[in-house]
Amino acid sequence: MLEQDYDEFAELLEGVSSLLSRGKYVPNPTNTALFFRALSRHPIEVVRSGFDAHVSDTVRGQYVPNPADILAQIEGLAAVDGRPGAEEAWAIACRAADESETVVWSEEMAQAWQMCQPVMQMGDEVGARMAFKESYARQVEDARRLRRPVSWSVSLGHDASKRHTALVKAETMGLLGAGEALRLAPPEEPEKTLTLLLESCVKRDREVTDSEEIKARAAALKSRLVRGMPDGTISTVERDGMNAVKAATAARVEAYERGHA
Repeated sequence: MLEQDYDEFAELLEGVSSLLSRGKYVPNPTNTALFFRALSRHPIEVVRSGFDAHVSDTVRGQYVPNPADILAQIEGLAAVDGRPGAEEAWAIACRAADESETVVWSEEMAQAWQMCQPVMQMGDEVGARMAFKESYARQVEDARRLRRPVSWSVSLGHDASKRHTALVKAETMGLLGAGEALRLAPPEEPEKTLTLLLESCVKRDREVTDSEEIKARAAALKSRLVRGMPDGTISTVERDGMNAVKAATAARVEAYERGHA
């Protein structure tokens, strides 16, 4: 926080303290200054989120917070930023040792893999794993301290059959934006990738568990998308695939809003 954030912080602290003490406690200027100093390494937006999380906490939120309470909430919020733990990150990244594999990984995974790759190439997988985990943990800590959001990228393998499967899985998990799987699919595979995406949309948007019904509904949607298009018009298929994914996402949002209206 900066000096100009002090008044906003003081008002926030006073409001939360008064709320949780039912008006019985308001921090004095000295306490407020100490509280501000303890949290000063964090931006005011992050501090505000920490106070919000404390008030919403069913256990800690019953009591007036101290600096440690807000710091714990801030650290807890950072820990759910979508970055995998070190073991999971290694399990994802080590697949890059096989050049046929397509790997969807975070910026920290890619950099940690680059760091440990020389050790891996020497045949020391245990040493490479240790080097990867140390580098990854350090980079994740730095990213969270700077409140840098997770960023996912793709390392394309040369096996086309593995490529589209990995891309579709990543897109349906929300690691890639809508349409990225189709955009990055190899030229000979856009139809197969579109089919997998549509099947995923059907499965997620409808409570359908029967695999044959999923395939049938996806095929019907696909036929409506590509009807009348000449074979080999990849750019058109890709565009319609992106529209289908966007439409499915919009439908999920609309259904959620209707259910919570």
